Amino acid sequence: MKVLSFFLLIFISACNMNGPETAVIPTNKFSEVTFRVIYEHQDRRSTDSLIAYLKNDNEKYRELACLALASVQDSLALEPLSLLLKDSSTNVRLATAYALGQLKSAEAASSLLFALAWEEAPVVRKELLEAIGKCASEEQIDDFLDYEPTDSLERAGFAWGLYRAGLRDIITPRMVIMAVSCLYDGESTAARLGAANFLSRSSDLDLSPYQDTVLTAALSERSPNVRMALASAMRHADEDFTLGAIEKILAQENDYRVKINCLRALNDIDDSTATEMVEPMLQAANPNLVQAAADFLNNRLDGAELLVKAANTQYWRARATLVGGAIAKENNEALDFARNLLNSTTNSYEKARLLSALAQDTSSLTLLVAEAFETDNNAVRTAAIQGVMAIRRNDVLSDKQKVDIGEVFKKAIGQGDMAMVVSGATGLRREAWNYKSQFTDFQFLLEAKEKLVLPKDNEILQSLQATIDYFEGNESPTPVTNDFNHPIDWDFVAGIDAEQLVKITTVKGDIILRMLVNEAPGSVANFMALADTGYYSPSLFHRVVPNFVAQGGDPRGDGWGGEDYSIRSELGPQRYQTGSVGMASAGKDTEGVQWFITHSPTPHLDGRYSIFAVVHSGMDVVHQLELGDEISSIERVQ
Repeated sequence: MKVLSFFLLIFISACNMNGPETAVIPTNKFSEVTFRVIYEHQDRRSTDSLIAYLKNDNEKYRELACLALASVQDSLALEPLSLLLKDSSTNVRLATAYALGQLKSAEAASSLLFALAWEEAPVVRKELLEAIGKCASEEQIDDFLDYEPTDSLERAGFAWGLYRAGLRDIITPRMVIMAVSCLYDGESTAARLGAANFLSRSSDLDLSPYQDTVLTAALSERSPNVRMALASAMRHADEDFTLGAIEKILAQENDYRVKINCLRALNDIDDSTATEMVEPMLQAANPNLVQAAADFLNNRLDGAELLVKAANTQYWRARATLVGGAIAKENNEALDFARNLLNSTTNSYEKARLLSALAQDTSSLTLLVAEAFETDNNAVRTAAIQGVMAIRRNDVLSDKQKVDIGEVFKKAIGQGDMAMVVSGATGLRREAWNYKSQFTDFQFLLEAKEKLVLPKDNEILQSLQATIDYFEGNESPTPVTNDFNHPIDWDFVAGIDAEQLVKITTVKGDIILRMLVNEAPGSVANFMALADTGYYSPSLFHRVVPNFVAQGGDPRGDGWGGEDYSIRSELGPQRYQTGSVGMASAGKDTEGVQWFITHSPTPHLDGRYSIFAVVHSGMDVVHQLELGDEISSIERVQ
């Protein structure tokens, strides 16, 4: 029998040698049935079932269960997770540390601090330190600061722990000193990036005692990601120093993202030197830099100057921003300029931006109301009703105008359109506007609520219910939940390669994504199922925020679109880097069809928004994307 098997093996080998080569398709990990079962418990938020797997003999199952609980974020998992901090598997302990950090509780921080005493693996100690920063109380932070990292991995974890604590407004002078000490050349890029983000994103931080050190680090830094954060951190230095520091950084900087962060560092400085530094950027080649410059100059130049800049700006979005600033400064010529542009443009997004600009003047109220109820374009309609909201904030309105706007809000709620209903409901519950006295009979709110279809209208329900609570005088808001409604199609997941590539064809060029099916099977399956059916062909990038994200996937084109289902958040340990692709959401477990691509690292999104793909190639295209750019197709790369 052994001889026969031997000759059979030779025969098969010979066939393989002589026949055509067959490509080996990498299967994703969910070909393993138990992995599917564990992930299904995650998707259904079955905490008890996941906890049972924490005691399984198979370390892979324990690890996956820990990561599943990190996404579920149920406090009931605290004690059983804490026990796994002494697990024999390094990967399990690593996953456990991440999961405990996701619980964001002082009790979890206590377990993490204790684990530092016995943990020997540097990679786990790194995760422990960062996780402590996510959940430690102000008192526990002192224990964290007393820890002395012994290697580069730990130093990186310590720096990111500082950052995570800073995001929660836990900031002390000692933390600032330690962050600055992580900027020196001998530190790893990961440590420098964590420290730089702490100095950048933390509020109420005094950088003046260390501003020379930080500037020296910024000027010599090789990583653009670190330079971005350090440029932004300069806003915490002395004002005069900040001006000179930003001037030096700009003199040697080529990365448009660093330049944008330089502008943001100058935002609170009212000095003509800052304006002079920014004005030339209106002629930059990158549309996001031009937009950031327009945003900056809006509050610096007078109406006439802004109008001149608007007339000479090549990008329509920046032009609309500048003319809006001129209108806000009561420049009548700017009003006429904007109205002429409004009548001549065929770009719906430009029209929407111009309506927002015109909303800076109360004389535009009639125009905005007409556009809100007569247009058939979602982006224009949404901008118009939000413009009405902006006008309502104006103190010079007559009592009649205020009453009339209240009627507009009521009419908007009756339209059934998501953006209209939410805007109208938001306006009516503004306590300072006192629409309770105008609408003593608010049956129309209850009737609008009855027409909602869940889960598609969950976001409308949240806003409408808040308004109903306000009119009824409920001090405690009525909870609005989003129940499980869209199970993962595991048969579809089975057909997705572990290294699956997807091509997004845009008017600016192609973007190739690598799907992370092993990390986020639900989000990947949802995105690819939609793409396979042509759902996104064509569609538009409806939101572009300079040096943050380009967002697409909305069937409405105004950011309010979705389908009659939602999928679960998949909050794994992946980090938002340049070119990360995440699911947009209105809160946990509300994801659907919209997604975004990041321009640069955005660590404040880590563990809060699902990452389901990364840009494999075409990041240069992403950096050039503009609001309204078309996606002609999204398809698999075979």
